[in-house]
Amino acid sequence: MTTKEKIKKIGFDLFAEQGYSNTSMNEIAEAVGIKKASLYAHFKGKDQLFLAIYHDLTQEFDSCMDKTTEEIKDLPFEELLYASYQRYIEYFLENRKRIDFFYQLLFFKPKSLYDQLESHIASYQKRYRGQLEQLFQAGIEKGALHPGDAEEMAMSFRCFREGVLFFILLNVGLKQDQMQQMWNQYWHGIKNPDSVE
Repeated sequence: MTTKEKIKKIGFDLFAEQGYSNTSMNEIAEAVGIKKASLYAHFKGKDQLFLAIYHDLTQEFDSCMDKTTEEIKDLPFEELLYASYQRYIEYFLENRKRIDFFYQLLFFKPKSLYDQLESHIASYQKRYRGQLEQLFQAGIEKGALHPGDAEEMAMSFRCFREGVLFFILLNVGLKQDQMQQMWNQYWHGIKNPDSVE
């Protein structure tokens, strides 16, 4: 691991645990085992380091979701949607600090980066929302879902998925079969009862 990668790893851990405001560049340098001046040779400041970590995480998430999309594209619609839901939750549970970092980002944005992050998040969400809406529209057209508004269905799916993730974070002992049970209740509400898929 290069020094720059180690700085980002330590920075990620500390930002996730303590938040942006409570983490200093001096603390990061000490944890990495370098002098503060050496840290600034890699990153001009805390803002630049935070953004580098944020962009690495979004790229990692995109790669994970793109890989999943490719792997499940030929599944029947219910299996496809469930696999998407399951992989999303697993991605965050594989490393709890991912969700900690994103929660810090969403609720406690650095003032100096507020506008920049808001703009990027809005653009990112718009693109991702559009992909979900296309997926639900395809489900409606295939007859797997009852007729409805794809945009509203996509929004409901995201609310359900985020709710399950948050519930799991609050209830560490949740078992895999319980996650499946919650899915079954959700799917029962949106599926087309006449579907043979």
